[in-house]
Amino acid sequence: MLLYRAINNKDKNNLDNNKKIYCTLINSYLSLKDLESSAKTYYEKRKVKKKKIAIIDNVNTCINDNIGNALDTIVGHVGGQKLQSGTSPWISVSSDFSFVAEEYSIPQSGKYNYFRERKPIIIIEIPNNKLLKEAEEIKNIRNKNNNKDFCIDLRDGNLNNLFDNDAVLAQKYNENMSAYNVVDSFNREMVKKTNVTGFSNFADKSKEILVFAQIKKDYIKAVLSPQLVDILYACNVDIEANKYLIINNYNDLNNDLINLGDYLIGKNLIDYLKDNYSNIKGSNIEEKYNHLKQVKLQMISKIVEYINKKYNTNFEATRVLDNELLVRCYENIGNLTRVSKNDLLLIEKDNHIYTHNFKKKGYYNEQLDKVISTQEVMNEIEKNKKLVKKRK
Repeated sequence: MLLYRAINNKDKNNLDNNKKIYCTLINSYLSLKDLESSAKTYYEKRKVKKKKIAIIDNVNTCINDNIGNALDTIVGHVGGQKLQSGTSPWISVSSDFSFVAEEYSIPQSGKYNYFRERKPIIIIEIPNNKLLKEAEEIKNIRNKNNNKDFCIDLRDGNLNNLFDNDAVLAQKYNENMSAYNVVDSFNREMVKKTNVTGFSNFADKSKEILVFAQIKKDYIKAVLSPQLVDILYACNVDIEANKYLIINNYNDLNNDLINLGDYLIGKNLIDYLKDNYSNIKGSNIEEKYNHLKQVKLQMISKIVEYINKKYNTNFEATRVLDNELLVRCYENIGNLTRVSKNDLLLIEKDNHIYTHNFKKKGYYNEQLDKVISTQEVMNEIEKNKKLVKKRK
């Protein structure tokens, strides 16, 4: 089975230096020396010292001690808390290429991706006997520390199943963890209903599999450039069915796309839109963006013709990854039907283009001057929903 992950700069540097990809906890541990040298004031040094103690404690508890402690950080990992604190012993991968491309490789933010640059995606192949799913087999490794090469399958709502069967607990129920809470340990069902079920649903939607501690270099079969991600996504390529073509030729494919030198492939259309706004066909930002998407699809189609001829394939470009980015005129914000607190929008208001991320609680221009609150935008959306409902 093939798995996918969008990689950040640290992951890419590790791969370039023939190293493994590490979880955030190991990356935090490896960065301790740099962190200490960066602290100048007494307050900074005290803060770094406190963080160093916490990181080393987490490494000993979750990686060097028994596996049960690491298993009980899974809920916090899927919920994002362990990732944000840099203390997760897990690495998220997915069996769904399109989901990874849409959520994690483009700057639409998805759940956790707040960065503007496109990310490469790696193809991973882990032996089937390393994949654990059943509650009993996972419970069997809770008190062991000799098996560090495994992953946990959270697809099909399995986090709920593992939690119900005590294969995975929350940290607050584990007496070995600093987050242990005696009161909460007596109220597990309520915590499950409010937290674990929601996290389990997201893990199911993302087809999530968790790799423990590190992804070995041998397991990484290909690194897809943002350009190649654009092409494979546009053609909705079944990567599993075309496994050998892609894995054996990804370097050539990456180089072909770089040499073709197209200025839109593998790039963010929203950036091109802002930089060349007055020169793009259309009377407003939505028309201009739709025009750009059509131009990009035509360019991808031309490249796909070249790939089909060279590799004897029959791919067809039918969509662009940029469809996942929200672009609106201000007067049409109320028509949005899908918007989350993490979504990135591009908005045109009074002949100016603004960037908005609900995470930042407002609309901002390039100088981060607030123009309109998130609450006002949400009110517009709710108002429109009521009008639509009344018409029906």
